[in-house]
Amino acid sequence: MSHPHRRPNRLGTVLGAVFACAVATAALAAGTYGISLFGELKYGPDFKNFDYVNPNAPKGGTMKFSAIGTYDTFNPYVVKGIPPAGIGGIFDTLTVASEDEPGSEYGLAAETIDVAPDKLSVVYTLRKEARSFMRDVLSTSALRRRGLFHPPFVEKLIGEHERGFADHGSLLWGLMNVELWQRIFMDSQVRPERAAGSLASQLA
Repeated sequence: MSHPHRRPNRLGTVLGAVFACAVATAALAAGTYGISLFGELKYGPDFKNFDYVNPNAPKGGTMKFSAIGTYDTFNPYVVKGIPPAGIGGIFDTLTVASEDEPGSEYGLAAETIDVAPDKLSVVYTLRKEARSFMRDVLSTSALRRRGLFHPPFVEKLIGEHERGFADHGSLLWGLMNVELWQRIFMDSQVRPERAAGSLASQLA
């Protein structure tokens, strides 16, 4: 799928937030490839790009956006501090919003979206490409080097999630983004503009 620069959205946050209130009336789309708050989805399960996107548009260059205010941290997950506007744009999200229909989201890193019958919870299933990416990011060697998380526990979470024994999608998604943030802003292993398309390139 080809997507334009997209605004940060609440339904598809990097932490896979449980959006109970927002989906109180959501309709589960056929094939669970997307969800809509208002009736049927416009696009089918195999669509390649949104109608307003030019898939052959030239790639590259620099875009600059203005914002009111200031910031004092590049870490969007800290309790104290003000992250810069648009920092969420460097992360791929579980879902992406359609700009030509109201209240619709389609899977990006998520292959399927399953909303519970009572509309109080949602389960995301990552694409296979994202799973290999997850194991690369949360590898035992990387976790041991970082020292933030207990590798055997993370491996247990990954194993249970991949085998379908438990849904750890939101937690694993959060761990991935913490590790990637460390690499981008602390280790300088990856430039932010490259990180923005890292997962998207694997899903293309």
